Amino acid sequence: SKRRAAGGYAPGENTNLLLEQVETVYRRAVISRRTQSLVLMGRSGAGKSCNMKQALTYIIDTSQDLDTSRFTIEKMHAMDCLLESFCSTRTSMNTHATRIVQLIEMQFKTCGTLAGGSVELALPDTNRLIRTGRFAGEPTFPILYQVQAALGKSNLFFPPRLLNNNAFFTPLKEEREVSTALEDWGRVCGAMELLNFGEEEQDAFWIILAVITNLGYVTHCLENGETVDTLSIEKIAKLLG
Repeated sequence: SKRRAAGGYAPGENTNLLLEQVETVYRRAVISRRTQSLVLMGRSGAGKSCNMKQALTYIIDTSQDLDTSRFTIEKMHAMDCLLESFCSTRTSMNTHATRIVQLIEMQFKTCGTLAGGSVELALPDTNRLIRTGRFAGEPTFPILYQVQAALGKSNLFFPPRLLNNNAFFTPLKEEREVSTALEDWGRVCGAMELLNFGEEEQDAFWIILAVITNLGYVTHCLENGETVDTLSIEKIAKLLG
């Protein structure tokens, strides 16, 4: 195995330019005991997100203590699954565009093994939630479609006949699209369980997303000068507690 107690591959053992840069930054951080940075920049579709995942996989795989590590490759993939559903979408420039800015920090012990990490996010593209914030034909964030496909007939949501008139997005109707959304939602639930989300924490996500979807109907009514019935407003208020 190429795994090292201090983490990483020896120089010359891999020919991937990205991983060589990651290895250099890692060794510099461990040896100097000072913060080092790796910044991924480029236009949409240039591969920033893919390269980041590859870099993280490499660092975790080569520097974690298999006996004590709480952050594994599987948990990293679970985190990525959530970020893709909540923060990625199709745009006119990219079929799978990440819409967030990520600051990932990793801490290492003096011996070089992974000690912990954190993720900070910024979502500058919040306007994508509404139709006016994106180009014609572009969807909103996938999680909204996924949750409605899975729970749209529950008491969290307004009846489908109302939600068809939604100012934020058009609910999925084709069987193939609904089936794909359900599969993705299942992966999201699995990721939450792997990351130890409690049942109440998961429910909180679904309630907030249902409220956003329901508000799309209210917004549609207001934009078109239509009256919003009192029961609809009361339902949203009740969901929000």
